[in-house]
Amino acid sequence: MNSKSSIRIFLLILFVGLIHCVNAQQTWYTLASGDWDNPNIWTLDPAGAVRVNPAGTYPQLATDNVVILSSNTVTIPDGFAPYDAPTVRNISVSCNVLTVEGRLDIRKSARSTFNAIKGGVLFCSGGIMCLH
Repeated sequence: MNSKSSIRIFLLILFVGLIHCVNAQQTWYTLASGDWDNPNIWTLDPAGAVRVNPAGTYPQLATDNVVILSSNTVTIPDGFAPYDAPTVRNISVSCNVLTVEGRLDIRKSARSTFNAIKGGVLFCSGGIMCLH
């Protein structure tokens, strides 16, 4: 095998590894109460005590696990007041396993998909929830 072939194989393996890391499952924990799409309420710290969110994002992947810790309430913006001004915020949530030790408010029109739900309080004022 020549050096060009070796480099191509190495780059292919590296690329596949990076793709796997980017799509790797993460478990998100609440750091505080707030809206689902607010990166400041999410951490990768299982104790929910320290902000560990290097990408400055929130749970968005269907492979992510989510834990809403006790004493925290997470609300999914649905496009109705107060989420209708100055811009409409209406998000859909999809995650692997949702564990609710606190409270999740899916409001009126949020369409949310969870592969499994464990414990806690789900407040659903007319929302649609799909379990797979």
